[in-house]
Amino acid sequence: MRGGTRGCARPFELYDIVRIDHFRGFADYWRIPWPATTARKGAWRPGPGLAFFESSGGLIPAAKIIAEDLGELSVAARQLRRDSGLPGMAILQFAFGGKPTNPYLPHNLKANSVIYPGTHDNDTTLGWYATADERTRDHVRRYLRVSGAEIGWDFVRTAYAAVSRLAVIPLQDLLSLGPEARFNTPARHRATGSGAAARRSSTAWVRARRPTCANSQASMGGSHCPGARGRREASGNGGGILTGVLICQRG
Repeated sequence: MRGGTRGCARPFELYDIVRIDHFRGFADYWRIPWPATTARKGAWRPGPGLAFFESSGGLIPAAKIIAEDLGELSVAARQLRRDSGLPGMAILQFAFGGKPTNPYLPHNLKANSVIYPGTHDNDTTLGWYATADERTRDHVRRYLRVSGAEIGWDFVRTAYAAVSRLAVIPLQDLLSLGPEARFNTPARHRATGSGAAARRSSTAWVRARRPTCANSQASMGGSHCPGARGRREASGNGGGILTGVLICQRG
């Protein structure tokens, strides 16, 4: 265990924050016996649990970690995230179209969380909104009190105004790019050409929008984003690929 945690130190030297994907595996994981050709047959086994994070804290005391706690979680996984004190994730694209108890709606968020418009596995916010059903789009417009004409920046402002400790904004949403800039589609072998699409977009356009973001922060309770200077986040399954360029931190 100690050797494993030492091997994890390098990402913290390269990135401000590291996100651990598939956090559930630290609580319990699906063990597939060799030489199985599919994942259908297996059994749940307990993961390393809190001991892993306690030992990591001693070896990497400055580590800043986000727990990817999306999807179906066991009771043990939810308890582990609470016991570890790590912030979980909240995705705005998952918030709309359902009941008011949806945990990702801004009024249900907890402070110890990290909010994203969408992750590297989601479409861009423009692409998501264009393909969402009308019930979901109507919910977005009524909840956020917007027209939907600038839905990418509507989600950016909503993330900045949320109670979450951190807001991570994908470059594609800052540039108001559509599905042609989608970073990744799960179960596909190759990523999309989002990097090229982003490079073709105007940096000057982003600079021109900064006052709009600042004014929105002031009008929504004066939320302060001292960390919005292009800080880097490393994703546990992306080899350190840059998926979010603005990380706004409260306090």
